Amino acid sequence: MFVIKIAYGYHGTAGRGIGRALIEQVAGWAIGQGYEAMTLTTFTEVAWNGPYYERLGFRAIDESDAGPELRAIREAERRAGIDVAPRTAMRRPLERERP
Repeated sequence: MFVIKIAYGYHGTAGRGIGRALIEQVAGWAIGQGYEAMTLTTFTEVAWNGPYYERLGFRAIDESDAGPELRAIREAERRAGIDVAPRTAMRRPLERERP
């Protein structure tokens, strides 16, 4: 499992495609490493979080469907008090180019 752990969102950079480019760069790397999907955790009701990642191909997954690594991340978020607003785990399948 490949888990994305990033934090970005500097003022003045919104709408310039930087986040999308970063995700696509990571996706290309992950495909080259043989990963089948990327996962992340995010706030669900913040427009530049959950809905944004959905536009990039991520879909919310039930925690019971998450692997042990992702469940451990969610538990660490709860212990750290990050779970103050609705959060979710999301997954994006990675597709390899066909020969």
